[in-house]
Amino acid sequence: MKVVGLTGGIATGKSIVATCLAEWGAYIIDADKLTHNLLNLDTSVGKQIVTIWGERLIKSDNTIDREKLALIVFSNPWERKRLEAIVHPAVIEEIKFSIATLPQDKKVVLVAPLLIEANATKLVDEVWLTYSTPQTQIKRLMARDGLSPYKAWQRITAQHHFLEKLPYAKQIINTEMPLEELKKKLKKIWEEF
Repeated sequence: MKVVGLTGGIATGKSIVATCLAEWGAYIIDADKLTHNLLNLDTSVGKQIVTIWGERLIKSDNTIDREKLALIVFSNPWERKRLEAIVHPAVIEEIKFSIATLPQDKKVVLVAPLLIEANATKLVDEVWLTYSTPQTQIKRLMARDGLSPYKAWQRITAQHHFLEKLPYAKQIINTEMPLEELKKKLKKIWEEF
C-alpha cells in the first residue's frame, strides 16, 4: 500500500485534486469528514468540547454547532490549540484505522488540511501540497462558505503558511491553472507515484 498525504491551506484546491485522483483509482480518506463525524455528542471528542465550551454549542438536532465553535477558535489562537489538542489525536487514530482496514494493493490519498500541523506526516509515504494565492483562497472561501474577507483571512492565517509546509512536500500542485491543464499535470504525477 502506498499513501499520499494531500495537504495545503484552506481553499487551495485539495478537493478538486482528490476528485481527480479518485477518478484514477485512488481510495480517498478525508480527514475533515472524519473530524466532522467526531463532532457529535456521543463521541468523547464531542463530550470534551461541550465540557470546555458549554452547552451553547449544542444544536437542536443534538449535534455540535461547528459554526459557533469556529467563531470561538478562529478568533483566539489559544482556544484553537485547545481544540486541536482534543481533535487531532482522535482523527489520527481514525486515519490509522481506515488505512489498516484497506487492502494492501490500494493507492490511498489522505486529504488532510492539517497533516503537517498535526504532526501526522509519518502516516504517509509522500506529501503533496496544493497551492493557490491568498487572494484566490479568500475568493473561494467567500463563495464556498459565505465568509467575509476578514473571516476568510482569519481561517487562512490559522494554518501554517505555505512556506512552512514546503519542506515536507514531494509534489507541489498549483491549482490556479485551468482544470484541463491541472488534470494533465496531476495524471503525470499520479502515474509516476
